[in-house]
Amino acid sequence: MGIIDDNSIDLKIKQQYYIEHLVNLHWRYFNAISDDDKQELNYLEETIAKTRENLARLTQ
Repeated sequence: MGIIDDNSIDLKIKQQYYIEHLVNLHWRYFNAISDDDKQELNYLEETIAKTRENLARLTQ
């Protein structure tokens, strides 16, 4: 058996969290489009962009 790298596991958990979070945000975004909720759309666009940046930092 190899040595378990806690940092590697932690990174994978964080990546999975951000991916799941992005999926949920996109569902909310599509619902906001259908509801024509401009305020929610603006909030979600900013949040999606920040979440993508955080995920990109983790994968570098």
